[in-house]
Amino acid sequence: MKPERTPQTALIEQLHRLHDLCKSYDNGMCVAMDIAVALRTLLHDSPNGRSLSVLTQCGLRDKVKFLDTTAQRGTISFFAVGDNVSNKNIQVATHIYCGLLCKEINNSDNGGVRYTFSPLRKSSLYSDYEQRCISQNRFLSTKDWLDSNIFEVLKGRNWGEEQNLHLSRYQLFTILTNKDGGAHYENNLQDKRIEEMFYNEYRDTQALHLIVNGSDVCFENTPIYPSVRQIAQEALVSLELHLKNNTLNQPHHQFRLFRIFSKHS
Repeated sequence: MKPERTPQTALIEQLHRLHDLCKSYDNGMCVAMDIAVALRTLLHDSPNGRSLSVLTQCGLRDKVKFLDTTAQRGTISFFAVGDNVSNKNIQVATHIYCGLLCKEINNSDNGGVRYTFSPLRKSSLYSDYEQRCISQNRFLSTKDWLDSNIFEVLKGRNWGEEQNLHLSRYQLFTILTNKDGGAHYENNLQDKRIEEMFYNEYRDTQALHLIVNGSDVCFENTPIYPSVRQIAQEALVSLELHLKNNTLNQPHHQFRLFRIFSKHS
C-alpha cells in the first residue's frame, strides 16, 4: 500500500532535497536556482492563501526560530585566503553591504590572483562564528528572518535609511525564482524598485568592490548564488535545532530526520 503523504513527510522530503542540493553546490554544481526553489517551497505563503508553504502546513511557521548569521555592519569582513597569497593590502567598499558573503582570494593557474564570492560558511572562521551566533541567541521569527535585509546599497548618509536600496532573504530567493526561470509566480507583485536594484546592483559581479594594493579588482562571479547557499545553511541549521527539540510524532519521521541532519553536520 502506498504510504500516506502528509505535510510532515513533505517536510522531510524537502529537507532531504535541500541538504542534497547544498552538497551539490559545495561540490561545484550550478544548483543555486534549485536551492532557491526549495527554499520557496519550504517558506512561501501566497498572499491570497491559495498556496501554503510546507512549514505552514506542518504548523511550524510560528514556532521555528531562524538563525541569523549576517555579518554585522561595520565589522571586519569574512575572507577565505588561499595558500601562498600574501602582500595584499585590502580595502572593502563601504557603500554596499552584503551580509551573507565571504570573499575568496586564491592564486590562479596563470600566476595571477582570483577573487570570488562564496557563502559565509566558506570562511575558516565560520564554524566558530556560527556557534557564537547560536550561543548569543541570534534567532528571529520566520517573518523577521525572511524580511531582514541581507543586502543594502547606501544612497543616504546612514545604513537603514528609507532611500537606501535593500534586499531581504525573501526578496532574494523569490525574485530569483520569478525572474531567472526557477518558477513563475505572481510576477505582478514584485516591486519595480526592488527589481531594478536587483538587476542593476546585486546581480553585478562588482556588487561589492575590493581595493587591493590601490587597484579596484574584479570578482569572477555574482554574489547572488552564494548568498542563496548561505540562506539554505541558516535554514537547515535552524530546522535541525528545532526538530531535535520538538520531534515529529512518528518514530519513522524521527529516524529520517536523524539521517538528514547526521549527513548535514
